[in-house]
Amino acid sequence: MGSGLFLHQLGKTEAASQHFARAGELSPDDWTIRRGSMPIQGQNPMGPEFFELFKDWEARGKTTHATMAAERSS
Repeated sequence: MGSGLFLHQLGKTEAASQHFARAGELSPDDWTIRRGSMPIQGQNPMGPEFFELFKDWEARGKTTHATMAAERSS
């Protein structure tokens, strides 16, 4: 999220949006990236965008940091 936030602070919102989108693609189950960047992008982290994110997460099996760590160690 660092590059996206930096670009956003510089007023380069289109470039920032691209970074946020790519970060979400690379780590779709990382709530810090996906939900944490919503307010910066003008989205309500408890609004419709969040509920779409939540439905997507549920459809992928509700992966958590614990389940990702367990998969890496096996």
